[in-house]
Amino acid sequence: MAVTKRTIAAQNGPVILVGHSYGGAVITDAGNDPKVAGLVYIAAFAPDKGESVSSLIKDPQPGAPVPPILPPQDGYPFLDKAKFPAAPRMRTASPAAASHRARSSAHPKQAHYSPITLQSARRIS
Repeated sequence: MAVTKRTIAAQNGPVILVGHSYGGAVITDAGNDPKVAGLVYIAAFAPDKGESVSSLIKDPQPGAPVPPILPPQDGYPFLDKAKFPAAPRMRTASPAAASHRARSSAHPKQAHYSPITLQSARRIS
Protein backbone atom coordinates (compact mmCIF):
# COMPACT_ATOMS: atom_id res chain seq x y z
CA MET A 1 0.00 0.00 0.00
CA ALA A 2 2.79 2.42 0.88
CA VAL A 3 4.44 1.93 -2.52
CA THR A 4 1.13 2.54 -4.28
CA LYS A 5 0.56 5.74 -2.30
CA ARG A 6 4.09 6.99 -3.06
CA THR A 7 3.62 6.24 -6.75
CA ILE A 8 0.31 8.13 -6.85
CA ALA A 9 1.86 11.10 -5.01
CA ALA A 10 4.72 11.23 -7.53
CA GLN A 11 2.35 11.70 -10.49
CA ASN A 12 1.62 15.16 -11.91
CA GLY A 13 -1.98 14.47 -12.82
CA PRO A 14 -4.86 12.04 -12.50
CA VAL A 15 -4.09 8.31 -12.39
CA ILE A 16 -5.94 5.13 -13.26
CA LEU A 17 -5.14 2.21 -10.96
CA VAL A 18 -5.27 -1.34 -12.34
CA GLY A 19 -5.37 -4.38 -10.06
CA HIS A 20 -5.19 -8.11 -10.71
CA SER A 21 -5.82 -10.79 -8.09
CA TYR A 22 -4.96 -9.44 -4.62
CA GLY A 23 -4.02 -6.14 -6.31
CA GLY A 24 -7.74 -5.36 -6.40
CA ALA A 25 -7.61 -4.87 -2.63
CA VAL A 26 -4.61 -2.56 -3.00
CA ILE A 27 -6.28 -0.33 -5.58
CA THR A 28 -9.58 -0.32 -3.67
CA ASP A 29 -7.85 1.04 -0.58
CA ALA A 30 -5.81 3.54 -2.63
CA GLY A 31 -8.82 4.59 -4.71
CA ASN A 32 -9.83 7.34 -2.30
CA ASP A 33 -6.79 9.43 -3.17
CA PRO A 34 -7.97 12.61 -4.95
CA LYS A 35 -5.55 11.93 -7.83
CA VAL A 36 -7.22 8.59 -8.63
CA ALA A 37 -9.55 9.06 -11.60
CA GLY A 38 -10.57 5.42 -11.89
CA LEU A 39 -10.06 1.83 -10.86
CA VAL A 40 -9.79 -1.16 -13.21
CA TYR A 41 -10.21 -4.68 -11.80
CA ILE A 42 -8.87 -7.52 -13.96
CA ALA A 43 -9.80 -10.88 -12.42
CA ALA A 44 -9.28 -9.16 -9.09
CA PHE A 45 -10.70 -9.10 -5.59
CA ALA A 46 -12.88 -6.04 -4.95
CA PRO A 47 -13.50 -6.00 -1.20
CA ASP A 48 -15.96 -3.67 0.48
CA LYS A 49 -15.19 -1.59 3.56
CA GLY A 50 -14.16 -3.89 6.40
CA GLU A 51 -13.39 -6.84 4.12
CA SER A 52 -10.00 -8.26 3.16
CA VAL A 53 -8.85 -10.81 0.60
CA SER A 54 -8.50 -13.38 3.38
CA SER A 55 -12.06 -12.73 4.61
CA LEU A 56 -13.40 -13.13 1.07
CA ILE A 57 -11.80 -16.57 0.60
CA LYS A 58 -12.22 -17.79 4.20
CA ASP A 59 -15.54 -19.66 3.80
CA PRO A 60 -15.97 -20.50 0.11
CA GLN A 61 -19.15 -21.91 -1.33
CA PRO A 62 -18.95 -25.70 -1.92
CA GLY A 63 -17.03 -26.32 -5.12
CA ALA A 64 -15.78 -22.72 -5.38
CA PRO A 65 -12.17 -22.23 -6.46
CA VAL A 66 -9.81 -21.51 -3.58
CA PRO A 67 -6.24 -20.31 -4.07
CA PRO A 68 -3.63 -22.53 -2.35
CA ILE A 69 -2.31 -19.84 0.03
CA LEU A 70 0.01 -20.91 2.84
CA PRO A 71 0.19 -19.12 6.20
CA PRO A 72 2.49 -16.07 6.18
CA GLN A 73 6.23 -16.48 6.68
CA ASP A 74 8.19 -13.34 7.56
CA GLY A 75 5.13 -11.26 6.71
CA TYR A 76 4.47 -12.78 3.28
CA PRO A 77 1.93 -15.47 2.41
CA PHE A 78 3.14 -17.88 -0.29
CA LEU A 79 1.28 -20.11 -2.70
CA ASP A 80 1.58 -23.83 -2.03
CA LYS A 81 3.43 -24.93 -5.17
CA ALA A 82 2.48 -28.58 -4.53
CA LYS A 83 -1.22 -27.63 -4.80
CA PHE A 84 -0.70 -24.91 -7.39
CA PRO A 85 -1.22 -27.13 -10.47
CA ALA A 86 -4.72 -28.01 -9.18
CA ALA A 87 -5.66 -24.38 -8.55
CA PRO A 88 -8.54 -23.25 -10.80
CA ARG A 89 -6.58 -20.99 -13.14
CA MET A 90 -3.67 -23.41 -13.37
CA ARG A 91 -5.54 -26.53 -14.50
CA THR A 92 -3.81 -26.39 -17.83
CA ALA A 93 -0.55 -27.68 -19.19
CA SER A 94 -0.01 -24.57 -21.29
CA PRO A 95 3.42 -22.94 -21.35
CA ALA A 96 1.85 -19.77 -19.91
CA ALA A 97 0.49 -21.67 -16.88
CA ALA A 98 3.83 -23.42 -16.31
CA SER A 99 5.61 -20.06 -16.49
CA HIS A 100 3.17 -18.51 -14.01
CA ARG A 101 3.63 -21.41 -11.57
CA ALA A 102 7.40 -21.03 -11.77
CA ARG A 103 7.32 -17.26 -11.20
CA SER A 104 4.76 -17.16 -8.40
CA SER A 105 6.17 -15.43 -5.38
CA ALA A 106 5.13 -14.11 -2.02
CA HIS A 107 2.40 -11.49 -1.79
CA PRO A 108 2.48 -8.70 0.79
CA LYS A 109 0.70 -9.78 3.98
CA GLN A 110 -1.07 -6.42 4.20
CA ALA A 111 -2.75 -6.99 0.83
CA HIS A 112 -4.30 -10.26 2.06
CA TYR A 113 -5.14 -9.59 5.68
CA SER A 114 -5.75 -5.85 6.11
CA PRO A 115 -9.40 -4.84 5.85
CA ILE A 116 -10.35 -2.03 3.50
CA THR A 117 -10.61 1.16 5.55
CA LEU A 118 -12.58 3.41 3.21
CA GLN A 119 -14.67 2.16 0.35
CA SER A 120 -13.75 3.73 -2.97
CA ALA A 121 -16.67 5.10 -4.94
CA ARG A 122 -17.96 2.42 -7.31
CA ARG A 123 -19.69 3.10 -10.55
CA ILE A 124 -19.99 1.16 -13.74
CA SER A 125 -19.87 3.04 -16.98
